[in-house]
Amino acid sequence: MNEAAYRFPLFIDLSGKKCVVIGGGKIALRRIGVLLSFGADVTVIAPACEAVPEGVTFLKRMYQPGDLAGAFLAV
Repeated sequence: MNEAAYRFPLFIDLSGKKCVVIGGGKIALRRIGVLLSFGADVTVIAPACEAVPEGVTFLKRMYQPGDLAGAFLAV
């Protein structure tokens, strides 16, 4: 089976839950959009972000130990 065909289904309620995304590139932005559409409280940590979506907390820096404290989900 092709590696690209593998998918991990995750059926969880993200409403109001802290989700941290490390990175600010095109793929990260797609993930951020999906998380927001499910009501997640999204924090992005990256030295740069192509476009910070409305309602997202953006920490303009590299990841630091402890950044995932209290996060329900990390991407």
